[in-house]
Amino acid sequence: MSRISIALLAVALLLTPLSRARIEKRPGVDIPTRVVIIKEGDTLRKLAERFFGSRDKWREFLKTNIIPDPDHILPGEKLYVPILPSDEAVSQSQPVMLLLQPTEDDTPELDVNPVMTEHIIVVKAIDQNGNPVEGARVEWVLSDFPSSTGDIVEADDNGKINNRYAVTYTNRYPVRLKRSPRDGRDLLIGPGETWIGITSAYPGETRIAAICPAIPMDKERLVFVTCKWIDIAWQPPPDLTAMLNYTDN
Repeated sequence: MSRISIALLAVALLLTPLSRARIEKRPGVDIPTRVVIIKEGDTLRKLAERFFGSRDKWREFLKTNIIPDPDHILPGEKLYVPILPSDEAVSQSQPVMLLLQPTEDDTPELDVNPVMTEHIIVVKAIDQNGNPVEGARVEWVLSDFPSSTGDIVEADDNGKINNRYAVTYTNRYPVRLKRSPRDGRDLLIGPGETWIGITSAYPGETRIAAICPAIPMDKERLVFVTCKWIDIAWQPPPDLTAMLNYTDN
């Protein structure tokens, strides 16, 4: 091997770690965090055991960080660690029911939206005493039928697998999503809850099934949502008082 080839190989080896995408703080999520510098030998599972008490809770880091490859994190990078409230009453017992939560309106099982907007769906896992359950796996499936339309565009825990399927886990602490819905308000995801966002570029109907596999089959472990998309824009009526002519008696 020539000296030039050896030099190019050395440069390539030096630049390989630098070319990897680095960890970034996830925008639009309002969760208190502390900054930790990753050390040699650290993995997300080891850090989850240190900060959350269990290696299985490594996905908690995905709520506050964009991590291109969770299996490979680099020493020297900043990791934004969620600060879990010590007084948050969240159950770690077996969930027995999955509930659909209201978001933009009070009928979450059936919603109507303009095309090319995003609709958030939220579910909650509870135990036999009605307490929210953290860490419950929820699978989301968009049904295929002749007139179906719509896609999953984002999901809690960065859990989007493809446009038709996502896997998320219920939260231990409140998460505030920074969004721009029609009413201009943020959306608060409570303990024991998890979410996905869907949209459609065409008029039609989207049907979503959410299932919590940890809930026994004889319990309420499935919820269904129907979202209708209309090629229309919402516009409030004009201010009628401005249209009255008070000079004409």
